[in-house]
Amino acid sequence: MTRQAAFKRFGKPIDPVSGAEIARRSVAAVIDVTEQVMQLMSQGDYRRVHGLMEPRTREELPASLLSETWQKVLSEVGTLQACRNTRAELPDGTLIEVDEEILGGVVIGQTILECEAGEIVGRVAVNDRLSVVGVLLVPTDHGPLPF
Repeated sequence: MTRQAAFKRFGKPIDPVSGAEIARRSVAAVIDVTEQVMQLMSQGDYRRVHGLMEPRTREELPASLLSETWQKVLSEVGTLQACRNTRAELPDGTLIEVDEEILGGVVIGQTILECEAGEIVGRVAVNDRLSVVGVLLVPTDHGPLPF
C-alpha cells in the first residue's frame, strides 16, 4: 500500500479553519452509486445518470454518447441482468473494504455486469461529494485502464 493510500484510509486531517476533523465518506455509498449508474444506463435513463454527474462530466459525456455506448454493450452482450462483485478501489488499484470510510479524492467503483450473453466490467469514478466524474465500460479481459 502506498503512503497516500494509507493516509486516505487511516489519516485524520484537521480543517485549519474550523478545527474539525475532515469528513470521511462511506465506501458502501461509492458501491451504491456505481450500481445505480449501471442500472440507470440499462434503463435508458440518461437524464438521471446526468443528475449524478459533476457539471464538467455531463458536458464531456452527453446523453447521446451514453446512449451510443450502451447500445454497443447491448449489441455485444445483451441486456443487463445483474451487477456482481461490486467493489471500491483507490486510483492506484488498492482495494477498499465495504465497511471502511475514506478521505477525499477520487474513488473508483467497479462491478461485473452480468448480461444475457456475457459479462463486461463497469467502472464509475466518484469524487469526495459522491458525484460521478467518469464512467467506463470495458471487456472483462481488458488491459490497462485510464481509471
